[in-house]
Amino acid sequence: MKLPFALPFGKKEEKDFILGLLLRDEKVTAVVFEEKDGTVRIVNKQEEYLPELLETISIEHLLDSLDKAVSNAESVLPANIETKKVIFGVKENWVNDTQMKKEYLAKLKKISEDFGLTPLGFLVIHEALAHFLKVKEGVPVSAILLEAGQKTIAISILRGGRIIETKSGAIEDSLSKATDRLLHHFTNYEVLPSRVIIFDGMTYGKDYDRVSQEFIAYSWSKSLPFLHVPQITILPKYTDAHAMLFGAASQLGLAVAESTNGLPMQKTTLEKSDDFSPLTKKASFVDFGFVKGVDVALPSPPFEKRPLEELEPQQETPDKKSPPLLKEAVGLIVSLPRIFFAVRKMLQIDGRFFAKKSAMIGVVFAALLIALVLGYFFGIKATVTLSAKPKIVEQEQTVVLATNSKSDVGKKVIAATQITVEQTASATTKATGKKEVGEKAKGAVTILSSLPNEQTLNAGTIITSPNILEFTLDEAVKIASSSGLSDLKSAKVSITAKDIGKEYNLPSNTKFTVGSFDASQVEAKNEAAFSGGSKKEVTVVTKEDYALLAENIVKENKEKAKEELVKKIAADETLLPLPITSTLEKEEYSKKVDEETESVTLKATITYIGVSYKKEDLKKIAIALFTTAQQDTTFSQNTITTDIKDVKQKNKNESSAQVLAKASFLPKIDTTKVQKEIAGKPFDKVKADLMRLPQISDATIALSPPIPFLPKLLPRIANNIAIEIQNEEE
Repeated sequence: MKLPFALPFGKKEEKDFILGLLLRDEKVTAVVFEEKDGTVRIVNKQEEYLPELLETISIEHLLDSLDKAVSNAESVLPANIETKKVIFGVKENWVNDTQMKKEYLAKLKKISEDFGLTPLGFLVIHEALAHFLKVKEGVPVSAILLEAGQKTIAISILRGGRIIETKSGAIEDSLSKATDRLLHHFTNYEVLPSRVIIFDGMTYGKDYDRVSQEFIAYSWSKSLPFLHVPQITILPKYTDAHAMLFGAASQLGLAVAESTNGLPMQKTTLEKSDDFSPLTKKASFVDFGFVKGVDVALPSPPFEKRPLEELEPQQETPDKKSPPLLKEAVGLIVSLPRIFFAVRKMLQIDGRFFAKKSAMIGVVFAALLIALVLGYFFGIKATVTLSAKPKIVEQEQTVVLATNSKSDVGKKVIAATQITVEQTASATTKATGKKEVGEKAKGAVTILSSLPNEQTLNAGTIITSPNILEFTLDEAVKIASSSGLSDLKSAKVSITAKDIGKEYNLPSNTKFTVGSFDASQVEAKNEAAFSGGSKKEVTVVTKEDYALLAENIVKENKEKAKEELVKKIAADETLLPLPITSTLEKEEYSKKVDEETESVTLKATITYIGVSYKKEDLKKIAIALFTTAQQDTTFSQNTITTDIKDVKQKNKNESSAQVLAKASFLPKIDTTKVQKEIAGKPFDKVKADLMRLPQISDATIALSPPIPFLPKLLPRIANNIAIEIQNEEE
């Protein structure tokens, strides 16, 4: 089958690494393929169980499980190599004819985008398995293909290598009963194939024989049209991964590299097959994405991990079934008289004295033997220690830190305390202002007037030169009235330039206009050149220099102030990572604003204000978060770590923050149920069963007292078994 978003491909000769993702009801499997020179093989494979069924799981949880599986599968690749292309293995009900259904196509697109993968196509898992069986057995297979999960099953009826119909359902009791029940829902058959092929799920390790015997011994419903009792075949683990490999290779006419019983790699050349819909019409093998690497025939793990409540006790044959505890004890005690008489006969010696002594010895021996038997049955104890790999859980919560309130876990409020420290410090910076300074030009002018009235010119009256430079009269001056131009009146007065600068040093005989008078009636003229005007630029202090000094003096002393704040808080408190507030007091600047200088210094007293909170209050918030976080696991409070981020000041008394808490969770196990299930069973059987539990990596059993030569059996009394769970990282 092909994805609508598959890309065109081009043949490459170098090896290529491609990712295969098999999406199942209860788990996902990541398979890394390598292709080189027309030969494919599997490099690595890894599975990850889903927290809920595939049809109901959120896309976020699905991506998280896929990420774990892919990361572990790609761990064998070189450091600079990662997969870029992907092919999907999907369920039958995800596909309509040869097209992926829209709702599931969206999921595949989301997976591809989030992992940065180019999707190449998809295979229906049951179709691929049907083809794989045909290749391995040499003929098309007719059988009931049973996909056995922990909680669900899926069945496809194969007729001549073709899938006739597929159904799925829940496992409510045993696997065989669930199979029987689901077969009644099929309609497209007259006679059921007399062969059941089981793959995946609980069928590995020591459960292999148990599942086989369960199906062989099962009495099928008479309404199911079997010609005879069906033969049971259980496929090795990861057969679906190899089926994906063979399915793709068969369509592309490529060779599959595999090993058999430890022998060197051999090539199997496959012809193109029409057993199932094509992956893509234009796909080259390299772009399809298969890889080579490790032996595809590696042995499967001994068993699958499942929750305790789903573990089924191993069936025992009648001759190996353990008798009830009381019956065993009574049987041994009843046999003691025979032992007593045998010992007595062995110890008897001719003569009455020795006969009496031998009888006494026999009685004592028998009493000791009885005591040992009773002690073995009722006194022997065992400690079962389960090493669990912790599951790290993260929780995030918004909290309020208030200096005017008590801590309240329910309202997510943490009490905070303000702390202050004072620092006396100084800071210096360069002056950055620029200012022009200099002298104003001075001189004298003669004012001439032809006005008929007497004129008085006040001090400060402006006279203007031809080049628009302004001067002011230094003092008031009076000018007499005139009878006309032939009778000009004059008055001499000193003047000063209005601004500094040497451009005001005007030459003699310069004419000036006076105030607002018309130049034809009143004008002024200097008989001697003006002098004294000068100008230069100097560096001065600015207000900005003051502001920079205030900022620098606070910044330069903040770390020292923080150290002082930390010293002032109690051992069970932590300083909030909030920007520490500060105020300046007793500010003394060495220079005033606009004063000429090269630098300016500030001396001041700085008050820093910090906020602290108690670690225990924050931990209580985290405990409340984790108490309801995981229902099927438990955590130890000493594994909790907390961190505060994104702290923001809301107002004078309150700040908000995000609390990030982490804790190690161990599985929550019904120890009473475990005690009953393992009582009286062999060590190796118990250890194998217990290691199926989620997160359990090892199990050790110790008897007390450690009596030598005792059989490796747990006590028959369940209460004499102690179950301990420990963190493997501690």
